[in-house]
Amino acid sequence: ADGYSSRGYYEKARDILEDGLRQYPETYALMHDLMYVSDSQYDQAKQSEAEEQRALAQKYRNEVLRLGEAILDGCTDDHLRHDATQLLCYAYKDAGNTEKALDHLQNAAKHAIRFLEQCENKEEHTSLLFFGFEDGAFSTGNTDNTAAEVLCAMEEPVFDGIRNADAFTAVKDELALHAAKWKV
Repeated sequence: ADGYSSRGYYEKARDILEDGLRQYPETYALMHDLMYVSDSQYDQAKQSEAEEQRALAQKYRNEVLRLGEAILDGCTDDHLRHDATQLLCYAYKDAGNTEKALDHLQNAAKHAIRFLEQCENKEEHTSLLFFGFEDGAFSTGNTDNTAAEVLCAMEEPVFDGIRNADAFTAVKDELALHAAKWKV
């Protein structure tokens, strides 16, 4: 399936993964891969102006939500759970559920901190924490100051070895701009 999806043959990849899930319904790796195929199909369909494509986009987004939540509910593999959390952040945001998106974003940050605490070379893995924190990620009408919470989490001792790295400083500065929009 990966060979097909990596080349953009999402329907063929979907067929293979759905067949696998029919045979092995509790296989989280298959759910994970289908979640990514659904996300790619969602991205394509939501850009269309055709009504039928927008309906498909909603179907694919809902599938990302269903599969991502299923992975978080039962899977114990950190990699699969981290990926599910990241996709859920975007899918809930696009669905207009900012509260769920921010909850999952906060969980992703906590997961990344726990992961970094277990790593020998923390600087090499720090980008995992900041993946997806693009400009505007915290621009919401939510009254919770999630940016400030993540900013405070960045003061954890696990980051002492990379506190002066350019990438770390850049993300911290970006979060500080967002955190300043709310009372702390």
